[in-house]
Amino acid sequence: MSETEDKVREAVSEGVDLRERVRDITLEALSQRRLNTDAVREVIEQVTGGVIGGVGAQSDQLQSSLKEALAGVDDALEKTAEAAKLAAEEALGRANEFSDHDLKTVLQELSTLEDLFVDTLRNAAQQTGEVASQVLTDLAEHLKVAGTQAGAEAREAVDSLRAQLKAAGRDATVEAAQAGRQMGEKLAQIASGFLAGMADALQAKGKRD
Repeated sequence: MSETEDKVREAVSEGVDLRERVRDITLEALSQRRLNTDAVREVIEQVTGGVIGGVGAQSDQLQSSLKEALAGVDDALEKTAEAAKLAAEEALGRANEFSDHDLKTVLQELSTLEDLFVDTLRNAAQQTGEVASQVLTDLAEHLKVAGTQAGAEAREAVDSLRAQLKAAGRDATVEAAQAGRQMGEKLAQIASGFLAGMADALQAKGKRD
């Protein structure tokens, strides 16, 4: 069991402020990784596993706990999109260090963030028991139809970055060949740094409140 999954199990068992605690756990886990689609997918899987393990796959509490926990994941992914945008803006200002390809990769990852969230839940549904599988499938379909905060933030970030790229005379076209590619290590580290700062600020605010 991963540290993230273990922390989520503990949060579920305590049953207090689950959305906020999952948000913080997710942010912490993502900020400690190279921020890319693989990291996001892995952390979502660990969070869902922690919730199911914490309440039990047959528990009446499963649907409400998963719904609340996934809202926390959505909050964290919204911050992740913001961090990726800030990293791209920094890279844009350091044109001698980052290529158009680096920046297009960020656009690609942001463009697919919401689909990644939903698809990861669908895949997780196939790896668990019948009750949990149905709950995860229903929640994934709801998010697909209703949309997510993370998806909205990512779309705004893409629009803003494309405008900035064009204003700087850079190529903002994302080609099909770039699908599935992940941002480079240096840019991912910058994004992780921004995300860590956001996580610290949210935790500090929570302590004050």
